[in-house]
Amino acid sequence: MANRILQGIRDGSLSSEGKLPTERGVASFLGTSRIAAREALIVLETLGFIEMKGKEGIFVRRLQAEELNHGIEYYFSWPLASLPQAYHVRIILEAPGAGLAACHRTEEDLSRIEACIAELSYLYQKRPLDIEAQGGVLNDLFHRLIMEAAHNEVLLRIHEGLSGAIRKMSEAFGLNRLVTPLEAWQERIIEGHRCIFQRILEQDQEGARQAMQKHLEITARKIEGVCRDRMGAFSDVRI
Repeated sequence: MANRILQGIRDGSLSSEGKLPTERGVASFLGTSRIAAREALIVLETLGFIEMKGKEGIFVRRLQAEELNHGIEYYFSWPLASLPQAYHVRIILEAPGAGLAACHRTEEDLSRIEACIAELSYLYQKRPLDIEAQGGVLNDLFHRLIMEAAHNEVLLRIHEGLSGAIRKMSEAFGLNRLVTPLEAWQERIIEGHRCIFQRILEQDQEGARQAMQKHLEITARKIEGVCRDRMGAFSDVRI
């Protein structure tokens, strides 16, 4: 998706006089959600292609032609071994983030988080053919909603970029089903989410932090185990 934005910058179909449209406009150009567009924009900003200046807008940085012509794949070449490390950084962000959410959440935040959990539980009961794809979207949404409830824009933007990279890596290496098989969803995902939500509802800052850390550490250990098993086959794979 970041590559499509980059192509739009190259051929002029997306940028005008060095400025991109709003986040909503970029999402419309890509035919995707604003969340997905924002993740792609964060990637490009991190790599130095663009500069996001809040209300002023999104600007293309002055780059050499050869820099602009490199695809994103040229800049992102994370090996499988990086995934556990990236996940531990996620824990560093999300555990305190859940604590902040317990302090700063609004009634609207609570309603959205609770609805997300209910939707995931309903999905698990119905078991549609694409349950894993839908479940992955809802799981990502839950964690994003927690970060939104912290009401810290810097934390949210960093989290979006990192979680997006982790999701792409997990999909590329086919790890999601191995890390959390369907039969483990009720205990490890749904109940884990409910526990975190309850601590945030009660405004229990330390309890929310601990619940999130415990929830993510279970997945981190699974990821480390699966990656160790696969390192021999995938040690040279890049995404």
